[in-house]
Amino acid sequence: MLNQKRVYVAITLGLAVLVIFSHSAQAQQQPRTLDQLKHSWRAAIDSIWGEGPPIAEKLAIFDTVWQAADERFACFQNLDLDWQAVRDKYRPEIEQGVSRGRFAAILNYMTMSLREAHTVAWDSLVFGATKPGPGVPLLNIGVPWRDNRFFGACITPLPDSSLVVYSVAPNHPLALEPGDILLGYNGIPWKILYRELLRAELPTADYGWGGSESAFHHSWLISAGVNWHLFDTIDIVKYHSGDTLHLPVQTLAQASSTCLFCPEQLPVPNVPFPDQVNGDYVSWGIVAGTNIGYVYVRSWLRAEERQQFGNAIDSLMNVFQVEGLIIDYRNNEGGYPISADRGYALLFNSHIETMYFARRSDPHDHFAMTIPTGPHHHGTIPGDPSSYFDKPIAVLTGPGAVSAGDYNAFKMKFHARARLFGKPTAASYSAAWPVELSNPEYFAVISDYNVSRLDSPTVFLSHSELEIDFPVWLTRDDIARGEDTVVKSALAWIQGQNTAVSETPVTASPLTLNLLQNYPNPFNPSTEIAFTISSPQHVTLEIFDMNGRKTTVLLSGNLPAGRHRLTWKPENLASGVYIYRIQAGNIVTARKMIFLQ
Repeated sequence: MLNQKRVYVAITLGLAVLVIFSHSAQAQQQPRTLDQLKHSWRAAIDSIWGEGPPIAEKLAIFDTVWQAADERFACFQNLDLDWQAVRDKYRPEIEQGVSRGRFAAILNYMTMSLREAHTVAWDSLVFGATKPGPGVPLLNIGVPWRDNRFFGACITPLPDSSLVVYSVAPNHPLALEPGDILLGYNGIPWKILYRELLRAELPTADYGWGGSESAFHHSWLISAGVNWHLFDTIDIVKYHSGDTLHLPVQTLAQASSTCLFCPEQLPVPNVPFPDQVNGDYVSWGIVAGTNIGYVYVRSWLRAEERQQFGNAIDSLMNVFQVEGLIIDYRNNEGGYPISADRGYALLFNSHIETMYFARRSDPHDHFAMTIPTGPHHHGTIPGDPSSYFDKPIAVLTGPGAVSAGDYNAFKMKFHARARLFGKPTAASYSAAWPVELSNPEYFAVISDYNVSRLDSPTVFLSHSELEIDFPVWLTRDDIARGEDTVVKSALAWIQGQNTAVSETPVTASPLTLNLLQNYPNPFNPSTEIAFTISSPQHVTLEIFDMNGRKTTVLLSGNLPAGRHRLTWKPENLASGVYIYRIQAGNIVTARKMIFLQ
């Protein structure tokens, strides 16, 4: 009977797609308006997948999922949501009768309202057995840890919420190149369209949205490319010419089916990406031209990743004796809370309690939590007293770091030499608890614990943004050059921490010169440079870019002995690494600093 039902649904799906594709083809000369698109989506949702289970069975599935969240969901903190109102919105609609597609969407949006990456409910036919195509009303989410087979290119947000292409499969049908911008579809910016899609409540064909407002926004922005099938034309701004093109989306039906991962990272010289196609999720190396170690970690799900991460840290610390570390968590699908322990035992020299893992203590009170009284082993950094990395550590994070990606980025804030670069993580500090449903075609999981800081046990972390020391993300110009902006900033910071270039005076002199690291660093719009001289001298302070070009003479004149401070505010200069060089008498010394616009 089930097989017969699937055959019927497949035939219905095929016919519906042909009809909608035909309509779409006719509309290419004039892209549809937003109202026309919404009408098309609503009709397709009700027509493609048929009626589905009887009303009584739909109600039973809905009630089971809603009740499970009402009693067990542990992440209501930091969430502005009336959970009873969610039930009151959807249940009467189901009682009146809804199609299978609409019921799938109700399950999707009921659980999406909880804004937690571990909390989802779906219809496996709609979610997994339907391939997106022209006219199919499925809303895809482009989570970074999965491959992109539908668009053939990878995109990431710019500050104005347009999307810049940073990786493209060969022979892309739209001839996309790194640096091109995807503005939106049908002449409407994607930052507007995705919100309209969510309001229209199209069934979702994936999960992994961020838990904080910024991460949620980011996760839907990067979904622009994989939703081309819902529109008529795609709007592209070319990097090299600046031309804005309005191209038919039907061309994308020819997009490469090559497995293209979209990690929001660019290649780092001499450091291989993890080979995800063959199941490898940890890789490491030494950045070309430096003695700085680099480790990618894209998953904490298996024992292999835990072992490989520990081996990487051990080798970089104790064999290669690197002068700094970059640990890249920007694309990390999570796993087990203790997964980084083997590596962290080498980086830290003492046990540090960092967080509690708490569960709901009252099924009738959304905010009643049980704080454990025993050992907090999931939140403990097991530092080894015989080992410590006392050099700079740059931890790269972003909304693609979820679950254990969240935990392990948070733990690194307890290392005195570590700083976080990038964007906040997904803010999904939890794990999934399965909900048992009577119909095997439906699936649901609920987040059943939350995390709080050890020093503030009533302050829970889910939905809250991780504080980033140096907020920075990929830029269009760097992408076009094949450079990772976040990595560049991290390298400059590490080198700035380690570098204070000085030249020995030509003649013996009692003069001493002490040039301090500028503050703040990185900076925008200005920074302060301080130095001391032990006797009156003629002092010159100049600024150079990384190509050795002098950009500014900040000071040239006689100064008395003592401490001096100068403020530098760059004008008409690009973001990047600059060198400030001071000469007093025969002594010359220099340091690096980072200007971020």
